[in-house]
Amino acid sequence: MLSGERPEGCDFYIRSPDGKGEMTVWSRPTGDRLCIGLTGRTEHQLVMDILNGKYEHIMHPAVGISGR
Repeated sequence: MLSGERPEGCDFYIRSPDGKGEMTVWSRPTGDRLCIGLTGRTEHQLVMDILNGKYEHIMHPAVGISGR
């Protein structure tokens, strides 16, 4: 259930402008915990995905998929 208010004592809180989602972080994750929480991938997996071009459309949006 969405609360819409920052819980007391949390390290980080954000709510989407449309009010459909929110994220509360109680302790700041680092490394693999952070990557898994944001992307579902470990640091190593994320780096390999970037190096293999999986995020090329984000890194270079003007090029897009057809520019490979």
